[in-house]
Amino acid sequence: MSRWQYSKASHDQEDPDKGIDITSDLAIYRVANELIKQHGLKGASDYAADRVKTLMDAQFYDGVAVWRKISAALVNVSDFRFEDDPVN
Repeated sequence: MSRWQYSKASHDQEDPDKGIDITSDLAIYRVANELIKQHGLKGASDYAADRVKTLMDAQFYDGVAVWRKISAALVNVSDFRFEDDPVN
């Protein structure tokens, strides 16, 4: 196997039948970062809250869990800091 080939077992998340793993931490943070770029922190937070409500109303609880993770990640990827937060 050349270095450009990969085994299906090691890359199941790229399998077209299974889709991309949106629940990975990396994917969650990428979505949060993109939302902040597009809408700012307040707009991104509002957007994520709207998605949670819409999915909750539709009883799509897996989607609710993903968007709650994205909501939590918004503060982590933003440059927003609370007044008493220590600087690393």
